[in-house]
Amino acid sequence: MKFSILVTTGQDFKNWQDCFKHLAGLLEKEKKVKPGYWDSVLEREKEFPTGLQVTPTVGIAIPHPSNPKLSLESTIAVSILPNPIEVCSMAEPDEKIMVSVVLMLALEGSEDHLIMLQQMMETFQDESLLQNLLIIKDTQVIQKLLEDRLGASN
Repeated sequence: MKFSILVTTGQDFKNWQDCFKHLAGLLEKEKKVKPGYWDSVLEREKEFPTGLQVTPTVGIAIPHPSNPKLSLESTIAVSILPNPIEVCSMAEPDEKIMVSVVLMLALEGSEDHLIMLQQMMETFQDESLLQNLLIIKDTQVIQKLLEDRLGASN
């Protein structure tokens, strides 16, 4: 699956809505998604939250729209957070978890979403990878690392 990755680091957000809206805005600014993308992500997140406690110390969130037709070009917008934000757990929606890595999916097909989610679940169980992502400050290094680990060139 071919996709690109956009990375932001070092930004503090008050809550998950601010963070997710920032990433949706980045995707829209880069012309990777259609108008309405953010509303679709927000709608889906309220019904089916995407926070995952993938290792004992690091949580991630994988927000994506309820309507994949809003994606123009398969892209993952990533934010590495200096201070974790609270999100609802995918496994237990009433539970809150703290996440430091947000990966917003803008993938063109439903099948691509399932393939990518499976790939992410395998990739992000690696605690050392997550710790490295939190330490690295260079967005290009993070982008290359994620492209390699998630198979962007396949």
